[in-house]
Amino acid sequence: MKEIYKTVFKHYLIGLVVILIGFWSIGELPSWYTIERDWVQWLTAILSIPIIGLLISFRIDKKLKKDSKNIYLFSVLMIFLTWILVLYSKALIIGIVESFEFGRERILESIAGFTIYQLWIYGGLGILHGLLGGVLLAKELKKINIKTVHNKK
Repeated sequence: MKEIYKTVFKHYLIGLVVILIGFWSIGELPSWYTIERDWVQWLTAILSIPIIGLLISFRIDKKLKKDSKNIYLFSVLMIFLTWILVLYSKALIIGIVESFEFGRERILESIAGFTIYQLWIYGGLGILHGLLGGVLLAKELKKINIKTVHNKK
């Protein structure tokens, strides 16, 4: 089980590094001012990735114990789902923070705004990361599954 967690986190890290290199290559890395201004969003994204990674790793472990068929599709969906969950965790936290700041409920407005303006970005990156990273993740998960099956016999 620990090996699955390490594998999933390794693939998350590889995906994030590749995306950062891609943004850097086209000159779209955020400035320090942007990070300072949107620190709640950045902090939420940084903290939610490991938490979501644990949930996804747990789900993958359950899937491998139950059935090892179609691991590629499952890997792609789990990586894609990670991006969507990061988006909505940011929307939820920003909505809660803005509710306290402005004194009225802004959670639904935040979720609607993030859905309208950022879902296509996170969805696109999730699909790209899922398709490319899903192949590599599925190969490693099959190796892990074969090792554990041989160890049990």
